[in-house]
Amino acid sequence: MAVADDLHFGRAAQRLHVSQPPLSQQIRELETELGVRLFDRTSRSVKLTPAGAALRDRSRDLFRALADAVSHTQRSARGEVGLLRVGFSSAAALGPLPGALTGFRRGRPAASPQMTEMNSPALVRALRAEQIDVAFVALPADVEGLACQVIRREGIAVALPARHPLARRTRIAPARLAGEPRCALRTTLEPGWSQEMGRILAAHGADGPVVFETDSKLSLLALVAAGVGIAIVAASLSRLRLAGVTFRPLTGLAASLELALAWRQADDTPLVRAFVDGVLTRSAVAARA
Repeated sequence: MAVADDLHFGRAAQRLHVSQPPLSQQIRELETELGVRLFDRTSRSVKLTPAGAALRDRSRDLFRALADAVSHTQRSARGEVGLLRVGFSSAAALGPLPGALTGFRRGRPAASPQMTEMNSPALVRALRAEQIDVAFVALPADVEGLACQVIRREGIAVALPARHPLARRTRIAPARLAGEPRCALRTTLEPGWSQEMGRILAAHGADGPVVFETDSKLSLLALVAAGVGIAIVAASLSRLRLAGVTFRPLTGLAASLELALAWRQADDTPLVRAFVDGVLTRSAVAARA
């Protein structure tokens, strides 16, 4: 390429920091190997043959591809490119997930997050099987052997039909909900949160018969709007505005629902590390706010 660009063996040798005879010998050996003449040489000039011009043009493509490969390798080592497989539970969809993805994509636009929604036990199994790289998991969950950091603590609220007598209150004591017919998300959706919420409500005298279960948060709120019953939900669900539904916080609860980020302890790949660090930083900032 140096000789093809300069069309002068002496200048090409200077640019390559070699003497001219070895460079001339290398060109001759290349021509012998390829079985073609690459240069027409006279005592006054050096010109590319058609075969030499063809090799020069294709070689430029090869050098560009090599430069791209080197750049991609270096960016991968810095956690700037690659595929990141992110698992999340429904508990994270209205919580830290959107902000985490926005921040990650802003800092690493060439990276490709691949999203998978599962319940928390399935997420833990997928992490251990190396089917995903990181996961937003609702606690309690069996995360033994995984790195796990709580990133959010959720308050608990009640979703009421808009005309329910308790909807006139700004805050509600849990005991006032005793005996109220309830709609609920199916326990298999987030077993950890379902168990924890049941324990908290029982401890505060807020038990009530479950009259309908659903797998969808939108369906849950639609049932509340229709007056089928009330629903005890994570406070973040109040972001889903629906006509006919009023959300009110529950007072005096001594516990909250926990959401964690989990990943394999041995996985220190740059992309995973960058995502984890970003999420934990956002979590710390939110906790101080």
